[in-house]
Amino acid sequence: MLQVLLVKPWGNTWFPIGYAYLVAAWNKAGIQVDFVDLDKDTLETLAANLQQSTYTAICAGGMVASYNCLKHIMQLAHRVSPNIPRVIGGPITTNIPLKYIFDDIGVDFAVIGEAEESSVMLLEHIARHGTAPSPFIPGVAWASAALEQGFLSSHKAQKPDIETLPFPDYSFWEYKWHSKQADASIPYDLFPVLTGRGCVGNCAFCAPPAGKYRSRAPKSVIKEIGSLASTRDINKIYFSDEMFFNSAEKIADFCAQYKAMGTPYTWTCNMRVDGPIECLPMMREHGCTNIYFGFESVCDRVLTAMNKRTT
Repeated sequence: MLQVLLVKPWGNTWFPIGYAYLVAAWNKAGIQVDFVDLDKDTLETLAANLQQSTYTAICAGGMVASYNCLKHIMQLAHRVSPNIPRVIGGPITTNIPLKYIFDDIGVDFAVIGEAEESSVMLLEHIARHGTAPSPFIPGVAWASAALEQGFLSSHKAQKPDIETLPFPDYSFWEYKWHSKQADASIPYDLFPVLTGRGCVGNCAFCAPPAGKYRSRAPKSVIKEIGSLASTRDINKIYFSDEMFFNSAEKIADFCAQYKAMGTPYTWTCNMRVDGPIECLPMMREHGCTNIYFGFESVCDRVLTAMNKRTT
């Protein structure tokens, strides 16, 4: 059986929704996952895990802000268990040059883009071939000492069909531990759900990791919310993607289905100011209590420079 050590960098106590999608995809593929949370655990705990088990790979990822922590993780893994392949993913692999991923952080493979499908193919490849090149796995780059740049990339991966992905699996995430911390800034009585990936905008300061916007069907989102009924201590849903449904028709469809299921939770979401804001009264009527807008600036010149496409 393939066994992976998944490590979350320190400094972000929010629900790791990207990790939860990965764990669900890996479980579906029969891949066993051990998890180390560096906000709760220590680097010594990580070292002990590496010493006690023979993992197919050690995997980690995150935003650019996690750069230094990811470097600590991968360098520790190389010292303690140099034979375990090291894999990194998440927005960092698309937002900084890969040269730094390989030369400075020090990994064997980088997964670029949405990883639910490509990471499964990569882990199966590693189980058979170790750190040998993987040119037939889309969306993967690998270290290559034979090349001056130090790495080689395969062709770009197609984005997965988000309607066929398994719902996120948070069984690894000890959110109650996080909620009890004295400095906890996250209200853990809410639960994150994605209504889609990406954004219709192309703001200069932002880099949605999922790129072009793809919306889920409202019935799929409703089904996921229904599956949360067995999860305790949830009082509210946070639709945490960059934007709530991008059409009035989808919002109306969602609200109607949400009402039919008894409106089990209040909810909050993100929206763009150029979205279907005529739906706000309907949203309020069907459980929405807060909406977060990215206004960014009240200066039209700055907004134009940002390519914000709003005034």
